Amino acid sequence: QAYDSSGVFDALWVRNRVFGDVNLRTKLNSLVHPIVFEDFATWVKQRALEGHPYVIKEAAILFESGADKTVDLVVGVIAPLVIRQQRVMDRDGLTEAEFKQRTQAQWPQEQWENKCAFVVVNDGEMSLIHQVKEIHEQSSTIRSALFQDQRKLENFCNLMKKANKVFVVAAGTSFHAGLIAK
Repeated sequence: QAYDSSGVFDALWVRNRVFGDVNLRTKLNSLVHPIVFEDFATWVKQRALEGHPYVIKEAAILFESGADKTVDLVVGVIAPLVIRQQRVMDRDGLTEAEFKQRTQAQWPQEQWENKCAFVVVNDGEMSLIHQVKEIHEQSSTIRSALFQDQRKLENFCNLMKKANKVFVVAAGTSFHAGLIAK
């Protein structure tokens, strides 16, 4: 029944079944996620061979699926619930009840937000381009300052292995750099 009579995948039918049955959703995730992880690993290797310094992975259930273990750094994109609800309902044609059913199957934003190295606020007021540019520039600066020279990288790693506590003092745009160290 996941396909209609003409052989077209019926995403609405699948979505309604999966978000309405936690056991079915768990079973589907256990089948889909290993394949997605493998495909992502292959894709990342291809991008590295092409000389890309990093790749970006979008995932609605990054932590729930364990996909956070497949990435080096997590940039969370947050928005107030009312904005997320309106955006998803408009995009997917969901009712309010369907939206609530879907969000109940995911971790609350507050649960995963603290696991992110960076947070981008997508509330329609703050510039997304400015926030992403700042993250990119700070990450690049840290990478080039610490890791350009293999000896510096080794010294840094040895120092961090011996450290009991690391205090990062940061304000303004340096705050994001401090979050990387955290």
